Amino acid sequence: MIIPAHIQSMTTIARHPAGAPASTGGQFKPSARAATDIDLSAPTSTLAAFLAADAEVDRLVHDAIESGLLIENRTSPDCWSTPEIVIGHTPDGQRATASLTFTRLPDAQSVNHDDVPGVWEVSAQASYHKGRWVQDCGYLTEKIQNVVKFAPGVDQTSVAALAAVRSEHLNSFNPGCAHQGEPTKDGHGRSDLDSVPPCPHTGYRYGSAWLARAADPVKVADALAALGSATKVEPVR
Repeated sequence: MIIPAHIQSMTTIARHPAGAPASTGGQFKPSARAATDIDLSAPTSTLAAFLAADAEVDRLVHDAIESGLLIENRTSPDCWSTPEIVIGHTPDGQRATASLTFTRLPDAQSVNHDDVPGVWEVSAQASYHKGRWVQDCGYLTEKIQNVVKFAPGVDQTSVAALAAVRSEHLNSFNPGCAHQGEPTKDGHGRSDLDSVPPCPHTGYRYGSAWLARAADPVKVADALAALGSATKVEPVR
């Protein structure tokens, strides 16, 4: 066989499997690949706990749908919300309202690095009105505890339940895993993501993904009960 001249002059390069250490010609150094001491393919107790909690939230959501407390959002698939329920008035006369929204999200990775088939995301919202005008609105904060004059069907237990469910707000958006702490603040008050060491088990870097946590079904149940017992709904304007 005659080999063309332009091929005869080419240098032959030994090929190595991708991922081999750089010292042997591979494209990745060992330090560039996250090591794990968790068998991510095996069933875990954390996965079982996640699925059990999420299944209970699923039951609560469907019960609330059947009772009419949760209404389907026609513009967002797999999303149901309560009406805007009047909780009462703050000392400065603002009328406080609260609502809960539940959205079924597809498969995700949990804060314990389990692959989960889906999760119910909780969104807890509050608004503060004076007359017809909204003075303040957004996710439910500790401000709800300032209510001193309760609406019909609402009492201090109801307010405490709403205050407690704040911790479940956007439970599918966690920048860190269960094995990491919180970032420190820089001189401008911004979170320094690099201040959090990688996960000691998987090498996961803080803030590189959104990790899911199953909502606490007890807090969800109490908050739904609190809104369900109230009898005054804010008019839709």
